[in-house]
Amino acid sequence: MAASFSFSGLVRLIPTWTEPLDLVDVIDQTRLSETLSLANGTGAGQANCYWRDTRTVAASGTDTINLAALPLNVLGGSATLDINTLKLVYVRNKSATVSLSYGIGAETVTILPGGVFLWFGGGSAASLPVNATDQIEVSNPGGSAADYEIVLAGVKA
Repeated sequence: MAASFSFSGLVRLIPTWTEPLDLVDVIDQTRLSETLSLANGTGAGQANCYWRDTRTVAASGTDTINLAALPLNVLGGSATLDINTLKLVYVRNKSATVSLSYGIGAETVTILPGGVFLWFGGGSAASLPVNATDQIEVSNPGGSAADYEIVLAGVKA
């Protein structure tokens, strides 16, 4: 039986605004929910691989992740994964005190302490094509090391 891949997740936001008045509190609340899913394959709304890790970036350092040579250590073996097209990027800054900078190519995003960055291409043809020289860089301008989690899903080269 051939290996297969699937991904599903849920983003749920429930903002509430309350304004106390003399006789009554005015409350405005909404519920926003979005299901994220990728089926097995290489087309729109599909992926056939993922990679995840918890990593540490040194104080005043940069952690570079080569998308063409992602290390895999599964069931005692080792190999590498080459992601050609990204469909999902998730980065969670586990530090309570240090901001991190996430970047791919010329684009960078600051992830505050305890913050999360999520990019999802959705069911459309949206994706981030990458090539053999593309790298993800997570930089730490702070004075102490910081841990972060990263999950990538996409299409193998």
